[in-house]
Amino acid sequence: MTDTNTATLGADVNQEGQQQEVRTYTEDEFKSKLESETDRRVTEALNTARGKWEKEYNQKMEEAKKDAERRAKLSADEKAREDFQKERDAFEKEKQALYRDKLEVNTRKNLRDEGLNEDFATFLMGKDEETTKENIKIFKSDFDEKVKEEVERRLKGTAPRTGVTNTEGQQIGGLSEIAKAARLIK
Repeated sequence: MTDTNTATLGADVNQEGQQQEVRTYTEDEFKSKLESETDRRVTEALNTARGKWEKEYNQKMEEAKKDAERRAKLSADEKAREDFQKERDAFEKEKQALYRDKLEVNTRKNLRDEGLNEDFATFLMGKDEETTKENIKIFKSDFDEKVKEEVERRLKGTAPRTGVTNTEGQQIGGLSEIAKAARLIK
């Protein structure tokens, strides 16, 4: 069975200013053209990415070769010192990351203890435990003050009116006046 669905591409003006012919495609032809264009674009993107990866890889290889040549010229004692320094730097970096993680956990615990949301931890975390506690203390006092102000503002409002308004919009006083109005209506 032949597919009768068609797609029409409108007339376009080419670079020379000449109008190109309008072409009508069947659904299968349109899908085929769409698929080939998609394949072309994906291939182009992959080639661009591959070129970037190869360039980065070649740079890293070049750096590794230079480092190997430089290390080949070093004495065994110099190599050992350099290796020790690299390991020490890596250890210090890990130590700092561990300290930062521990500080974040303690900050979250302190916030919970103060009744504050733990999501503020990253904003309130200082360089050390003391700075962090001071930040939390200042934040809590400011936060509590702002909450108190907002609660008071919202509770202020207007005092409720006494009495009732009738259907004509006239103010009717207490229960005695309501009773009188009810007797008059009858």
